[in-house]
Amino acid sequence: MAFAAVALLGVGAAACSDDEGDTSWFETYAYLVPEHLGILDKSVTLSHTAAGITGDASLVFSVGLNKAAAKDLTFSFDVVASETLPENAVALSKQEVTVPAGELVSAPVTLSVSDWSFAADMRDKAEYSIAVSLAQTPGVELGRQNLLTLDITKNAYLNLKAEAPANPKQIDRTNWVCSKMDGIEGDANVLKGTAGGDVASNSAPWWVMVDMAATHTLIGAKTTHWASAFAPTQIEVETSADGTNWTSHGVLDVWGGTQNWSFIEPVTCRYLRYTALAPNSRTDITGMFLYEAQ
Repeated sequence: MAFAAVALLGVGAAACSDDEGDTSWFETYAYLVPEHLGILDKSVTLSHTAAGITGDASLVFSVGLNKAAAKDLTFSFDVVASETLPENAVALSKQEVTVPAGELVSAPVTLSVSDWSFAADMRDKAEYSIAVSLAQTPGVELGRQNLLTLDITKNAYLNLKAEAPANPKQIDRTNWVCSKMDGIEGDANVLKGTAGGDVASNSAPWWVMVDMAATHTLIGAKTTHWASAFAPTQIEVETSADGTNWTSHGVLDVWGGTQNWSFIEPVTCRYLRYTALAPNSRTDITGMFLYEAQ
């Protein structure tokens, strides 16, 4: 027993000897504390519809200390954002925060992008990143957890919803000129009901197009298919005034042997192109009905 006691004392002495001159145990370290502990890289996705760009593009964090200080400590931040994000679009709720004497954490700070007017006309999907870190503060060391990132994905513009339009009036199909992508099966006139069968393909994507022969303000559509098993599950809808310059209204998930969808904001056009994007197996269309308001 005496030998064991001596051995333990020896280990303690050695430990003290190894730490001699090492003052790191006495330093004050500051670090960033995310709202959700352990999540240093937050990812968010925003929707882009006719109503605007919506979603919560924010990151909440605080400043923490490894031990309480004898005096107030004030911290500021360095923020670096993607070049495609305007400088005035990124905001901090506080430019500085203070950890009061005797405490371990500051009040929360919010990093956010709340003004998306710069991207209102940007219809494509876009990705942005913002990094925030502690600026160097005299007398305080920076801990390893000194960088948080907010990754933002703005989805492509979507002016579609998977529901039947309200108060619809069917547009006369008599004078429609229908066409389809080269290499897919069937007669495109099935779209207006003057041909039998279907337009179909064993792989996606494939498209069909309608020239309505006149300009209409569309509020939605209905497509028919042999059965749910042969119906697309994801589509893209594009419109054009001249058949050359096209506007995409986004990608929509759909289902069922009869599919209804609406424009969130009515669209004035003469041409409509419908693309089946998924699944990558045999899919078809047996008819199309376009609607304007009553």
